[in-house]
Amino acid sequence: MKLIYLKTLFLPIIAFSITGCPTSGTFTPDLENYTGADASTIYLHTNNKSEHSLVTYTFNNKDNCYEKENSEQLTTLDTFTRNESVELKRYTIRPNRTYALRTISYSDNRSYISSRSFIPEPKKFIILTIRQ
Repeated sequence: MKLIYLKTLFLPIIAFSITGCPTSGTFTPDLENYTGADASTIYLHTNNKSEHSLVTYTFNNKDNCYEKENSEQLTTLDTFTRNESVELKRYTIRPNRTYALRTISYSDNRSYISSRSFIPEPKKFIILTIRQ
């Protein structure tokens, strides 16, 4: 009975490991584009060697500081191919809110984390370029 249980447990784990299916990066949900008439547009210029997420902040008047409200995945690191192409990805977001683009890059067995904050204006666009 123990042998059957172990086979049942380990076979799915091995099967998922072999397929090499990419995950959704840092386990944050994918960004849902905002569809309001006042939407701001961001263009993310990336080379698929980094993970990007959009973090939303709200200002806490009581403590006089910004607090993280939400984090949504923009891209997933392409770990299974050596794709050298550069992409321009388009997203629509709510204007007049405080955002930060969080980037995690991997190189030479090291991780690099950077963050850029911005407040988009209604019906305007922003181009965000990530350089490694």
